[in-house]
Amino acid sequence: MPKKMLVLCIDRDADLKEKVGIAGPIIGRARNLDAANRILLKDPEEVDGNTIFEAVKLFDSMKANGEDVEVATLTGDQSRGYTADREVAEQLDRVLTEFPAESCIFVGDGADDEQIMPIINSRMKVDSVKQVSMKQSKELERTYFLILDKLKEPYFARMFIGLPAIILLTLVISYSLGFEWKPVAALVGLYLLLKGFGIEDRLANTLSHFKFSAEQVSTIAYFIALPLFALALWLSIDEYIKWAPSVDNLKALAFGVRSLVIFLVPPLVLVFAGKFYDNVRDGNNLGTLRMLFYCVMVGITLFIVWTFAGWVIAEAYFSELVNALIVSIIFGTIAMETVQYLKRDSIHGVDLLGKEVYSSSGNYLGRVVSVSDEEKDFVYTNPWKKKQVCDYDQVKDIDARINLI
Repeated sequence: MPKKMLVLCIDRDADLKEKVGIAGPIIGRARNLDAANRILLKDPEEVDGNTIFEAVKLFDSMKANGEDVEVATLTGDQSRGYTADREVAEQLDRVLTEFPAESCIFVGDGADDEQIMPIINSRMKVDSVKQVSMKQSKELERTYFLILDKLKEPYFARMFIGLPAIILLTLVISYSLGFEWKPVAALVGLYLLLKGFGIEDRLANTLSHFKFSAEQVSTIAYFIALPLFALALWLSIDEYIKWAPSVDNLKALAFGVRSLVIFLVPPLVLVFAGKFYDNVRDGNNLGTLRMLFYCVMVGITLFIVWTFAGWVIAEAYFSELVNALIVSIIFGTIAMETVQYLKRDSIHGVDLLGKEVYSSSGNYLGRVVSVSDEEKDFVYTNPWKKKQVCDYDQVKDIDARINLI
């Protein structure tokens, strides 16, 4: 009895769904031909239509040779990120439920679709890969998709889009206040320093926890806090302008910073209160602990900035600044260790077996196969059947799946 084979075509960016309203999985010769015809009538330059034709051609050839074969097309999402990969994975599971193929022949239209290969390999054997290239340079297409995908990643987007935006905005503000280019150079230098030591990624990961969602009470807090943040910034600039004629620029800036610290407290309290409420309501103990740690660290940072500004304007002695730094380091270390201990204790006893594990960027890493509460770690198997050990300290939150820091 011949083994079941699947000719698999993947439209990862969901052009079929976006342009002609056809969502995957598209199973069978007739449905695939209909989808290919409709998208090519809509957009004759669309490569996905020609890729489906190639898949059907291959299906016909294998069928004529007496093989037990089926053809299917899967659609992802226009974001091309985690959402697209998850959609493709779910559709592939549905196809395999209806047609339990032992292996497949993957028909793709470029480098973009090749990124889905690990998901396919985790579910079935890939006997062959067929690339369909239109009358264009294959390497140019690969480069094009690579650049697009990299710019969608936060790390590269912040460098090649975010940094120029910061420079332009800072130039406008700096020249408006009479500082010219020097603060811009200092800010860019600080940004590159944070990126060079990996601090920028941690800050971005921290800010990712404060997302807008219609289902979260914290969203209301964000909308109230945003104008308060703007007001705090405006009042600090006004304080700087008031002192600038009578003192040097550094002291005037220190007065402005002190004003900013004072007026930042209400919106920050509002934001953290909203997140605390959401986490407690949802029973998210890890999220509550994380917000507690963020609250402590933000408080320490504001205290240090306040004391430093006070030293600049001669309202605090240098010894007070040093003492503030020492106390902040000690208190921050105690807070961090306490939160980590409570986090490990919170994970203890949670049923982790069988849960899927995802990285901080949303990439699928594997499935948990064993847990050790004594060692405070668990083991998951990645798509290539290799076992990986992960400490509880690396866990960001747990719901239907495990998200890592």
